[in-house]
Amino acid sequence: MSDVVDLPRLGGQTFKITVAEEPGFVNFDGVDAITGRVNSFSGYCIDILDAISRSDRADFKYELLTASGYAEKCVPRLDTNATSDGGLVPYSDTYYAQYNCGQGDVTDLPRSDDISTDMYLSLYYVTPSRLLVNQFAIPFSPPTRGTLTMFGTATGIADFDDLIAKQEANKQGPACVGVSVAYAEWLKETYPTLQLKEVDNANDAFDDGTCDIFVIDYPVATKFVLTRYQNDACMANGKPIGIIGEPLSFGLNYYAIGVGNHIPSETVNTLSYWMTVMMSCAAGSEECLDGNFFSFYPDNAGTGEECGYVNNPTSGLQLSEGAIAGIIIGLCAFVALAGIVSHKIQANKQQARFRKRLVQQVARNITIGPSPSQLDADAIANELKHIGKNKDGTISKRALKDWMNDDKLGALSADDFEALWLALDANNSGLVDPVEFCAVLGTCGPEFESTYKEQERMRKEQRLQWASKRLSVIAKKTPTEGR
Repeated sequence: MSDVVDLPRLGGQTFKITVAEEPGFVNFDGVDAITGRVNSFSGYCIDILDAISRSDRADFKYELLTASGYAEKCVPRLDTNATSDGGLVPYSDTYYAQYNCGQGDVTDLPRSDDISTDMYLSLYYVTPSRLLVNQFAIPFSPPTRGTLTMFGTATGIADFDDLIAKQEANKQGPACVGVSVAYAEWLKETYPTLQLKEVDNANDAFDDGTCDIFVIDYPVATKFVLTRYQNDACMANGKPIGIIGEPLSFGLNYYAIGVGNHIPSETVNTLSYWMTVMMSCAAGSEECLDGNFFSFYPDNAGTGEECGYVNNPTSGLQLSEGAIAGIIIGLCAFVALAGIVSHKIQANKQQARFRKRLVQQVARNITIGPSPSQLDADAIANELKHIGKNKDGTISKRALKDWMNDDKLGALSADDFEALWLALDANNSGLVDPVEFCAVLGTCGPEFESTYKEQERMRKEQRLQWASKRLSVIAKKTPTEGR
């Protein structure tokens, strides 16, 4: 009796899949010059699709399409008997991010080779209403919270209940949501008194003052903040953008590939099987040499802390005489200080280099996490004293250069070092104080995350070398008095 089991495959079938634009997850990268339709895609969800469709896995082909505009919940809806409507044409960018509009190409339209599609994919929530009109492959979730959260520039809001209370007291305006998205309908049902406003574009809504709070999926919110940071657009109306308060602890959470009811259940089961394999195997193992769903995610991620937003900012910083402990104690919230130098820090290649190098140097002597807010306060205080070779934590240009000249990491170029010093010495005093140093570190969220991941990937021997280096530094700091 053989123990060999035939794995489920789809024999090279081709499926039409509607995708909704979601930066980092489904990117629309190129448009055909003749048809005007998107013809190039990338992102986390596309990586998932590429992985499970391989011939040695589910074995299927696919054609990706944007929402046609003909479905019931498209805004505005096109007439299926016309090729255009008021200047709009099918597959227009008006519909790129309309999730319910894209879903309708699978669930609403008559089966047609020209318009209707077989599946829909993006960060589509599994909702009760969708379960009534189509099938789903097994749910997946990026390695982050998938629940709804608030982001924007508003401050002092603890959670959704607090938002509603402030709206009812006329202390806060409506929260913005996307157009034709299922989560907005769910919010209205779950929180009948929550004031919401649908907008086409979150960037425009923040910049023109339409709203200072936007509600969306947590991973989308963190990606939004990261993208604004990368585009040197952290500020909206003079305020930094970030994650506001606590995300919902219940409700919509999981995403899935929506599959039309005309597709056989065996096909859905095959998709689910290979998705389960990709979620459970170890990246680099025989089954997942190309990675798994976890390893696909980091390049598309963000923390939401990159722009230096603080939900409960204080009016100022109190320093105790001759000491820096008062500065460092509240380090977990020190990213708020990034505003001091944000006008000087431009998102370009040079500053990406010196930020990365600065974080790497900090990581030589201090254990770091994936975010600057996870640094240990005492460790930073001691490191500042070590860099400046004094007790008050201030750093001269000469002292900084000596510290940055590391045998292992190499020296910064003269131009990069000057740019780093300009960013650090925000008040042009000739000395960098702890506030200025921490402010710049607070803008280095992506660099902390990438450096942390690099350390996590180190082989054991390399970790030992780094540990030896830290011990050497500690030994140099140890007083010799009493010997």
